[in-house]
Amino acid sequence: MAKTVNNFPLPISISPTRFYVSGACIYDEPYTTYLIESYEAGHQIASHTWSHPHLSSLSDDQITSELSQINDAVHTILGVMPAFQRPPYGEYSTDVQDITGGMGQSLVTWDFDSGDSDGDSASQSNGLYDGIVKQHPPNLLTLNHETYESTVTQVLPHALELLTQAGYDLVTVAECLEMDPYLSIDSPGTRDDSWKC
Repeated sequence: MAKTVNNFPLPISISPTRFYVSGACIYDEPYTTYLIESYEAGHQIASHTWSHPHLSSLSDDQITSELSQINDAVHTILGVMPAFQRPPYGEYSTDVQDITGGMGQSLVTWDFDSGDSDGDSASQSNGLYDGIVKQHPPNLLTLNHETYESTVTQVLPHALELLTQAGYDLVTVAECLEMDPYLSIDSPGTRDDSWKC
């Protein structure tokens, strides 16, 4: 069974530098370039399923396919096999845990949601960060989506400054848990016509 990571008892930390990637057009430009640049900049790359389904509603074969397709894509593009997987919507079942664990991966969820995926404005998300930092929990695993421009340009700069000033160490999930971010590291695949949606 996969270990589920959230509210872990470690020193003060936050994990803003990891990207959970989904499939869709991951093989198309500019997405492959973004992924490669993020990885080369030192960000942890992890799985987030192929098509972003409600995993708990799928059969075991469908869950396996969702996880395998995105893992294969990340391996092809970067040459790494992610050790972590975030289930869409934070939903998982015993079957999801068992299949994820059977692949050697750990499930990761969050304990703070910036609200961007629910339509919160940048100022609302910043207010949520202000509130959680005032509470000063010992650990903070945040949920943000870089697919929203306001999250990238307004929320994350505010959050990173705020959290740094509050004494949080900004680390990846793997660093925080003292685990390897990848199950394996090889050479990436060679780009060809199959790298398309």
